[in-house]
Amino acid sequence: MKPLAQQVDAAVREHDLLQKGQKVLVAVSGGVDSMVLLNVLQRLSESFGWKLHVAHFNHQLRGRSIQADEMLHRPAAHRIVLSISVQGSDVRKLARAQKT
Repeated sequence: MKPLAQQVDAAVREHDLLQKGQKVLVAVSGGVDSMVLLNVLQRLSESFGWKLHVAHFNHQLRGRSIQADEMLHRPAAHRIVLSISVQGSDVRKLARAQKT
């Protein structure tokens, strides 16, 4: 079996998913899967010339653990010299307010 980065590279090329030099928004939720996605895309961006931007939205549904996730993503993005946008909202409160 090929390494994950090679599989993603092949899929991107085969299906013409992203163009060289394209800006790519990488939405991260906060788990290991997000960190793996970010790492793979960052590694592939070197050959594709992608300009990655990390986005994280805190839905305020998971309590303290989501804050830990956010604290993990910020340094990871900065460590690999990416920009990051973080926003949040209390979606439970919003859902209650919008019910009729």
